[in-house]
Amino acid sequence: MFSSRPKTTRSIACSPLTNEFPEVFYAGQTINLSWEGGDGFYALYRIQYTQGQGWVRPGYYTHNTTESSLSVTLDDRVSPNTTLNFGISEANPDVNVEQKYQLSGAIPPIQA
Repeated sequence: MFSSRPKTTRSIACSPLTNEFPEVFYAGQTINLSWEGGDGFYALYRIQYTQGQGWVRPGYYTHNTTESSLSVTLDDRVSPNTTLNFGISEANPDVNVEQKYQLSGAIPPIQA
């Protein structure tokens, strides 16, 4: 079953993600992420949330990178009732602190 919601890109003044996101994701899928703006140091992360989970912690792909794109491969196993968001934030190169941030819309999985 596929959702009819449009592909979205949300943007804010700091570091907008510039790619379109899929309506659903598959375990093991590779997604190409790109962004622009900001001061040149970025933290890229994912937030994977499963219904009933008491807390959520971001999983970082990179921190303090000056690149403006990255290909990420998703986990091979995904629990049912999970959604995925990608996040980008301006990072401080001197300390492990993020400043302004942006999140993609929630993307549900398709179980293979």
